[in-house]
Amino acid sequence: MELTPDPSWAWDGDDWLNEADRQLVALCGRAEATTSAATVVIAEAGAIPYAVSWSTSRAGLDVLLLFPRSVGEDIPPENALGVVDSGSGTPLTLLSYPRIQSGSNGPRNDSWLKLFGRSRLARESHFEYLPSGPPSASPLSTPRVVEHLVAKALIMRQSLGALKKIKEAVGAQVPEETLDRAQTTYQGLVALAMDRLRRAGGSPDWILDKLESKEWAVSHGFPVARLRDVIYDPGELRLEHFTTAGVLKPVRGSSSMGVKILHTNGASLVSPGSPQGMELEDLRDLEADALRRLSDDAVSRGLLIEDPVLDVEGHPVRVDYKFFFSGDAPVLAMMGERRNGGIYCHWTDPHGVVTHPNPVWTNTHYRHVTEMPKPDAWSDLLDMATDIYRATGFDFTRIDMYLGADGPVFGEVTPSPGNFFFGNGDKLALSTSLDIARKVHAASVSEETH
Repeated sequence: MELTPDPSWAWDGDDWLNEADRQLVALCGRAEATTSAATVVIAEAGAIPYAVSWSTSRAGLDVLLLFPRSVGEDIPPENALGVVDSGSGTPLTLLSYPRIQSGSNGPRNDSWLKLFGRSRLARESHFEYLPSGPPSASPLSTPRVVEHLVAKALIMRQSLGALKKIKEAVGAQVPEETLDRAQTTYQGLVALAMDRLRRAGGSPDWILDKLESKEWAVSHGFPVARLRDVIYDPGELRLEHFTTAGVLKPVRGSSSMGVKILHTNGASLVSPGSPQGMELEDLRDLEADALRRLSDDAVSRGLLIEDPVLDVEGHPVRVDYKFFFSGDAPVLAMMGERRNGGIYCHWTDPHGVVTHPNPVWTNTHYRHVTEMPKPDAWSDLLDMATDIYRATGFDFTRIDMYLGADGPVFGEVTPSPGNFFFGNGDKLALSTSLDIARKVHAASVSEETH
């Protein structure tokens, strides 16, 4: 169902909604089997606000397929978020962009993508790139392209629907067909793996506790940063802890909360590359607040101070390497660097190769995107991360690594990273999600065969 508004209509007005209802009734009247047919609403450019208004206000629609134009156009109206959140419709929304609109952090015109990421439909919003074609050509003029995108969107919708049924089963027997549908996307694979982890009692303590994770890594022969001290009360922090640069972090924590690299500068503390100094009392207050915001458990476990991982020039490394694993292989990688002004990241395939167009839309609200050089020791990082992943025994996780002067150093294990899965996080291109799921499934079938 392709919707074309009358220019005189208000985008969230009754004229538009009534006309769309009339078109749908006529469409269903012509369908031979409406019970099995998917209802898909398609719009591009100026029709997008109208399609969003109608599709999200009416229950029972399957897919909302949108084709935003280039940068500076197709900006959502001011009340668009309120309209989406007040509706009862839950279509899977797929925003499709020309490849030339791919920037370093995904689609350049991401206004609608950001809006859906903030809405109640965050989990049901995805993006995909159009196949190569003339820049001026309308995707609606190529039925094959539209059919291909709708087919992908329906696979994702079925996967999300299957995950919902599995969650509602609350431990009851789930049909094999439902499990198979859930595993057709990367998001589905990860959600099932995380559910199995929860049912098994959650992550083991050595993962949640950075001291225990160090001991685990050492027991398996993986190099770690040297532990300098453990502080159970932020008030015990002293300038002497940072006479040489040291890394301060909560023993139990996540999302880099409370993590700092510090060294003394006279009576103050500074971070590498930052001209702004910090008084010791301010540091104590900041760390105490970070522990309280994390959890009561974090407060009781305190803080650790460790030596920084140093590069060949003797400076603390500022880049960490995150490898995402599923099945028995790496499926995605990210380089992250903490700079003044935020965290910068660069997405690649598992082998450090940039794929074009960019397969990840990064939520720049909390992270920035920039290209970073691939280190010569990438294969060493990946090999050790793979060994660590296999030693954990998990079927999905993320392994964080550092690259020091003497080679790779273990950072941490994250069995439930939130990117791509929770709210307004990063978005993985739909084709990338389906491709990862196919490869993981093919690998598992091959392993079972042998």
